[in-house]
Amino acid sequence: MKINDIFKNDLSLRIKEVIKVDDPDEITVAEEIEDYWVTDHIEQEFIKVLDVYQESILRPTEEVNVWVSGFFGSGKSSFAKVLGYILANPTLGESSAAELFTAQLTNDRIKALLNTIHEGAPTLSVFVDLSAGTHVLREGESVILPLYRQLLSQLGYSREPRLAELEFTLEGDGQLDEFEQLFVEANDGKVWSERRHRALAANEASAAMHLLNPSVFNQPDSWARGGQQFPELTANSFAKRALELLERRRPDCKRIMFIVDEVGQYVATDVHRMLDLQGVAQAFQKGDGRLWLTATSQEALEDVVSSLGGCRVELARVQDRFPIRVDLITSDIEEVVTHRVLAKTTEGARATRELYDRHQNQLISNTTLEASPLGREYTGDEFVGFYPLLPYQIELFIRAVSAHRARGGAGPMFGGTNRTLIRLAQQLIINQQTDLGSRPLGDLA
Repeated sequence: MKINDIFKNDLSLRIKEVIKVDDPDEITVAEEIEDYWVTDHIEQEFIKVLDVYQESILRPTEEVNVWVSGFFGSGKSSFAKVLGYILANPTLGESSAAELFTAQLTNDRIKALLNTIHEGAPTLSVFVDLSAGTHVLREGESVILPLYRQLLSQLGYSREPRLAELEFTLEGDGQLDEFEQLFVEANDGKVWSERRHRALAANEASAAMHLLNPSVFNQPDSWARGGQQFPELTANSFAKRALELLERRRPDCKRIMFIVDEVGQYVATDVHRMLDLQGVAQAFQKGDGRLWLTATSQEALEDVVSSLGGCRVELARVQDRFPIRVDLITSDIEEVVTHRVLAKTTEGARATRELYDRHQNQLISNTTLEASPLGREYTGDEFVGFYPLLPYQIELFIRAVSAHRARGGAGPMFGGTNRTLIRLAQQLIINQQTDLGSRPLGDLA
């Protein structure tokens, strides 16, 4: 039996290194949800969040903000992205997001919670990556702006707040359709929906406003020169506007869940950004359970707050704004790797166990690490589960990849620790094509 033949999974399948929470590609999202392995710990963390989400349908609560933490590459982005999709539950191919997710679960608790949520609190999920230039346009800008721009875009408005305000006002006055028609006339057949993200959109919109209301805008450039500015967003005005936009464009939804990736990294260097985050979280708590925020961070919330030093009393209040905490742990990675890549067929597991039993004493003697808790003796079941790796090599890989990322300058193959390990293990197996029983003992791991 070839080493490559003992594994249950197709090793030729491409494994993406990095999960992007804001990648909306339907095929990609479906694959990510189908491939997402739910450990017992991760399942309990999902239940923790979904239980509060479901309970708040009949009993509104201020527990609407979730902080997802875990060391680099522990799967925070995947957890948050999957959460957003199973709440919104779009159709992905032939199945819904929730169906793809619950198909791999062994009990029906999460499925029951989601059924109640989809019935009583249909949700619009908005995905924002604070490490992406497409979302954060200016260095140091308030966290409110990336969230607002992404909400505008998802609901079909311009991402530019000033132009979105124009659309919002015209829509409220029942003039938006007429504006869009006049825009075509004023701009040589150009269509507003295709031009509103361009640099000249304000000037082109001004020409349409002249045709729409010439008594107020007596020249084609009058609206543009008028300097109409979108009022500065505060946390409270953002929360109010978010619900107004939802009612106008998605009346079928009762809630908005903002999934915001890399929040810890974004706010950890600036007290003002942290206070902005606190303001948003507090404003959402006043929304009667209609506005939710899930933030991801490499650090626990307490560590992010502590790193900012001053204003400790004020910053300590941030912790109260995120009452739901999710912490992903190292053992989740080990289980994910062994499932995604190292899982054996029945025949493969039998052949591997026979190999272990035949060489057990020599194998343990040659591979036990002296004076290291990582190098403890391992059982036959552990050997079968991790082969062709040794059980402690997963932890060594975790430490090596995390240290390499922390040092900076990591190459493109180093994404999150979780997926990097999956790919490393996969590549190791692919490279092993010799017969299982004929390999030298020193090559067993």
